[in-house]
Amino acid sequence: MQQPSAVTHGASPAGPAHGASLASAAHGAGPAVAHGAGSAAAPETADALLACAGLSARELGELLALVGGSDVVELELTFGPSHLSLRRTPTAPADQRPLGAPPDGEPPTLAVASPLVGIFQPQVSAGDQVSHGQAIGAIESLGLPTTVDAPRAGTVEAVLVEGGRPVEYGQPLLVLRPLGP
Repeated sequence: MQQPSAVTHGASPAGPAHGASLASAAHGAGPAVAHGAGSAAAPETADALLACAGLSARELGELLALVGGSDVVELELTFGPSHLSLRRTPTAPADQRPLGAPPDGEPPTLAVASPLVGIFQPQVSAGDQVSHGQAIGAIESLGLPTTVDAPRAGTVEAVLVEGGRPVEYGQPLLVLRPLGP
């Protein structure tokens, strides 16, 4: 797993030169960073980190190990006059799908949206099979009904609006799972 990098910003009692040494130490360039619990740092370096950043080399090492073992991508900490930012490149495990992705082998769902403002009357229910162009409901606006047709053939997963309820333009009316690509 990729180690996070650390960068300090803002005022510090020791000046900007020590902030740069903390950043390079967090990248593993110096002996000051402990990459796990129990690692030791030179006492003068630990005192410099504590004076500059407000945390010891041991604490910084524990923080880097904690973030490195989690799915945290960015973390910002402020303590006293110091500000610490930890960032790393996000990596997704091989068994994890992107948010909202359908399970393997299932085609994605499609939300059928209202083409206008009015009162919706569904003509289908969950589980019904519909063909392309089939009427799935009607919206009454200004006393005139307008048919809402299925954009693709598929199965109605859910009807999102009860019959007789007002709908807005673009509001999802139902969820359709299309058949095939």
